[in-house]
Amino acid sequence: MDECRYFFTMLTELILSLKNQGFTKIIVIKGHGGIFVMDPTIRHINATYGPDLCVCQLDPFFDDVDGIFETKGEVHAGERETSVMLHLHPDMVQMEKAVDFLPDVPRAYLQYGPVLSYSPSGVWGNPTMATTEKGKRFFEFCLRKSFEHIDKVFSLGNRY
Repeated sequence: MDECRYFFTMLTELILSLKNQGFTKIIVIKGHGGIFVMDPTIRHINATYGPDLCVCQLDPFFDDVDGIFETKGEVHAGERETSVMLHLHPDMVQMEKAVDFLPDVPRAYLQYGPVLSYSPSGVWGNPTMATTEKGKRFFEFCLRKSFEHIDKVFSLGNRY
């Protein structure tokens, strides 16, 4: 897929540009699911340019180990993401349009097709169960976990 090659090249060039400017620790935040090529790209960069360069990949939406949400197996626009949006930008959420939908296939099927091939609306979860309080609790949980993850990765350093 050309998109994968383009993303790999773009991310590598951005990181190497920062390295050439003297950065030795870089955080790449994965702000959207479905960027499947990011993991091998970060691994390749660390393996090729380590140990002088350490690139930490951060996916700020950690698993819900605090038991905040009722729905399990969500992928897109469900209880978790809708709750976070209710906390951060309630003016952008139209709860009256929320429709629950959980496809009868696991998340791994996204390797074979996009969300819309399994959900007519793009929803993969239960947005009607979202609340501002859940979003606030989860957002604060993710901030704590993000800083812990970054500290741990950089304390270990690039082992290549």
